[in-house]
Amino acid sequence: MASTNTFTATKTFTRMELLKMQIRIALRNTSDIEDESLKNIVNQGIEKKYLKKINVYGIDEEKYCRAQMSMEIDWDEHNLQMSTGKVTVAVDKKWKDDTAVEVDEVVQLFLEVVKYWSLKTQVHYVYSPNVDTEKVNQELGLSPAENIQWKTATKDETSKKIPKLSELKVGIRLAAYGDETDSG
Repeated sequence: MASTNTFTATKTFTRMELLKMQIRIALRNTSDIEDESLKNIVNQGIEKKYLKKINVYGIDEEKYCRAQMSMEIDWDEHNLQMSTGKVTVAVDKKWKDDTAVEVDEVVQLFLEVVKYWSLKTQVHYVYSPNVDTEKVNQELGLSPAENIQWKTATKDETSKKIPKLSELKVGIRLAAYGDETDSG
């Protein structure tokens, strides 16, 4: 008699740990932030809910932006998930190396564009409302960033929420290649 067995391997993380992990993985792959700084920025910035959005820009040799990868955290959604008892998240084998498919895809596309156009990356942080930016900059070792200038008009940002981690949205925005300069 033949039998079939199906096994599903899952790992369980707290929401906060999984959220921090996705951001750490994305930043480690797309920026040159030193490990200790990265650990401090992500651990403190996320745990204390200072950070609302993280943008990684691909900058060309003329100092114009050609690509943007974004990770946005909806803290209201996070709080809702926590208040309804969804403190942990189970991920399966689709999450290669504990990375959400959506995060992996956006990171890979961004890296392809950065490599193709020989871009340098720059990370900018957007703080949550009511954050004392001066205090947080000091705590996280950050300083105010200059405005980004896009080389050309951009295509609309394509973004996607992470189904199992609905408070996190990842996106990518690319410049249309041409001669005109547009700020944005």
